[in-house]
Amino acid sequence: MKHLLHIILLSIVLSCSQQVVRVEALQEGVEVHVDRQGTREKLGVAPWQGAQSEFFRGSDSVTIHFFKDGFKPSSIVIPNIVYSSNISLKADLKKEEAAASFNSAEFSSKERIESIVSNALVAQNLTATGKFDQARTELSKLITAYPSIAVFHDLLGNVFYLQGNTRSALTHYREAEQLSPGKFERINMIKRLEEVVNQ
Repeated sequence: MKHLLHIILLSIVLSCSQQVVRVEALQEGVEVHVDRQGTREKLGVAPWQGAQSEFFRGSDSVTIHFFKDGFKPSSIVIPNIVYSSNISLKADLKKEEAAASFNSAEFSSKERIESIVSNALVAQNLTATGKFDQARTELSKLITAYPSIAVFHDLLGNVFYLQGNTRSALTHYREAEQLSPGKFERINMIKRLEEVVNQ
């Protein structure tokens, strides 16, 4: 996918006295947003400056988003790897080729979907590496936020099954089947677990 914004990472200057993040843009009126672990917050309009500790708030990385009507939105990921450095960013937005103006709700939906998929993949990876309690926590958060998505119930059913918790696994597989009926593998798993539970 073509990036909608050209970002120039101007400098990461080592400094023990101040830990500052400065975000600028060549155009006036550019909105600056930050995503920290899936939660978006508007920082303000460029230029923006703030303490690095407040900017990252304990996150391993953040995603900076730039928006301005008539210009292409984009984002950049900033890792939190050098705690004793100042970070300066300067954005150069490109005009939209089409006359259509930016739809921030559409961009937010795309970002939200990417965040949801990313969290599901994290949970699946935790399950594959045997970190069942962490996977269960991640999946429970997803189910709380999106209770009608069957795959989250399937994944949580898998975690409970691998932990030997047949009844909880069966509960989540049944919930998934109600939300999205007809998945052959799930139907077979429900039948097998019902046999175990009814013995």
